[in-house]
Amino acid sequence: MATVPPEPTFDVPALLARERGALMAALQRLGPDDWARRTACPGWTVKDLTSHLWSTDLHVLSRLRDGYARVEDVDGGAAVDRAAATRAGNEHNERWVAATRAIAPRVLLDRLQESGPQVTTVFRVGDPGAPGEAVSWVGTRRQPLWFCGARELTERFVHQQQLRAAVGQLPFDDDDVLAAVVDTFSHAFPASLGTTSAPEGTSVAVVVDGGAIARHWTFTRIAGGWVGRDGPGPDVAAHLRTDPDAFWRLLSGNLPPGEQVQRVDLAGTPTLFAALRDTRAVLM
Repeated sequence: MATVPPEPTFDVPALLARERGALMAALQRLGPDDWARRTACPGWTVKDLTSHLWSTDLHVLSRLRDGYARVEDVDGGAAVDRAAATRAGNEHNERWVAATRAIAPRVLLDRLQESGPQVTTVFRVGDPGAPGEAVSWVGTRRQPLWFCGARELTERFVHQQQLRAAVGQLPFDDDDVLAAVVDTFSHAFPASLGTTSAPEGTSVAVVVDGGAIARHWTFTRIAGGWVGRDGPGPDVAAHLRTDPDAFWRLLSGNLPPGEQVQRVDLAGTPTLFAALRDTRAVLM
């Protein structure tokens, strides 16, 4: 799956709406002390992370609905330098969070209740196959609008899990959303593998299996890059096997090294399985 399909492989607007509904329910259960609890995002409290989600909504509306993008906008326009985009995004996020720390939790909840459906509408009324914007961990080419929505779904899913973990709530459990996150994250492997040196024809496998979700991808080196397809290949030089929960945590930087050893099976040529292990589907 090296090339993002022009048409969606799942119902992006419906899943965005389901994720936001679950997020709002989780946030509305928080007590006064919960908003100040630390999250997995360094230096950010639950309220900070909630504010960041509001910011993310506003940027999607500005870029993809209103066509307003600035140089420092993450994944906006034709950004090609991932490190520069990461720095710019981090700096913007810190400025936003610092500037909104005086905003009350109730105000944030009201704003998220408004912005979430507007973001969903962007992807419901837009042409799914129309050019959207670049997704840095896939490449420099503009991706179809539906995949931009899938990218937004993955970020919201990851942050909701971080929020729930911070306050001791059960994880967000939705097999359809998780399957969409797994499928979206799979598109990060060709770019990561592209940093390795391997002869043409070399193949690697990524297998995700657990519960209702089972995926098997084979990525093969060709002239100019890597291409992928569904299903096993005859001979692979390396593989990564894990369950869906460990998969999203690994690719989003939320699986500690100790858990990686226990939950992720890696084997084969060291440089190739290292590229699989270190693949990230987020800016970091």
